[in-house]
Amino acid sequence: MDIENELVPILRNVAAPKAGWPSALRPFVGLLLALTRPDAAAVARKVLIGSRILRREAEAAGIAETLQIRTSDDAIAVIQALQLVLHAAGVTAIAMFIDEVEYVDALPRAQRVAVLDSLKHLWDQQVDFFSKGANAATLLILMAATPDYWHRLRQQVMMEGGRGESGVGITPFFARIRASEVVEMPAELAPDEARRLIVSRMSEARDGQKRDEIIPFTDDYVDYAYQLSQGLPRQIIEICGVVLAEAAQRKLKKIDADAARKILSDLLISYEPISEKVS
Repeated sequence: MDIENELVPILRNVAAPKAGWPSALRPFVGLLLALTRPDAAAVARKVLIGSRILRREAEAAGIAETLQIRTSDDAIAVIQALQLVLHAAGVTAIAMFIDEVEYVDALPRAQRVAVLDSLKHLWDQQVDFFSKGANAATLLILMAATPDYWHRLRQQVMMEGGRGESGVGITPFFARIRASEVVEMPAELAPDEARRLIVSRMSEARDGQKRDEIIPFTDDYVDYAYQLSQGLPRQIIEICGVVLAEAAQRKLKKIDADAARKILSDLLISYEPISEKVS
C-alpha cells in the first residue's frame, strides 16, 4: 500500500482511538494516526520502519520516545493497530502479500525455521486477537511460491515427522495451511488474465507517486507486453516494472509499443519465445 496516496487518506477518517480498543495497542494506533499530521508524519515513519528517534523529535511530534519497533511482537502490534484503524475507517479486510516464498528454502536451517515460526506466530496472534472480540479488519496472508516449493514442503514435513521434529519450524507452519487454501496456477496465464495483469501493473502508483502522475499507456503496449511475456506472470511483472521506471526517467508522456520496444532495446533486454529456448 502506498502510504501517502492510499493509507493516509484512509487514516484521516479516524479522529482518535475508540473506546474498547486494547490499551496495549493504543500507542501504536496513535503512531499510525500521527502519519496524518504534517508536524509528526516524518517522525512516525521513522518509528514504523524501525529507526530510533531523538527525544526532541518525539516531543515535537507528540510520540512517546520509548515507542520503538524492536521485536516481532511490536511489529504484530502495529499490524493489529492498523487493522483496528482501518476497520474504523470502513475497510473490512487487508492483504499481506509475501512473494517468492521459495527463497526461504535457500536460508540456513536456523534462519528458515525462524522465518516460518514468525509467520506462524503472526497467524496465531490473529486467532487470539479475534477470539477476544476485536472489531478489526480481517488480515489475509497471501504467499506466492513455485509449485515445486509446496511439494518440497510436504516432503520436508513428512521427514520432520519421521524424525520426531514436528514441534518447530516447517511442520507447525504447514499445519496451519489447509489443502483447500493452496491454489496452483498454471505457469502461463490465459490471454485475458495476462492482459488484466499488465493493465493492473501499469496502473499502479509507485511509492511516492501520485495518481495523476501515472504515465498513460496504449492498447498496443498491452498487446506488445503480452506477446513479449508469453503470458508468464513473472515476465509481465519484470517488463512492466522496467518500462515504467525507464519511462519515468525519460519523462515520457505516454507509453506505447514503440516506446517500450526502444526502452528494452536500449537496455539490451530481450525475451525469447518459449518454443525457441533450448532446454
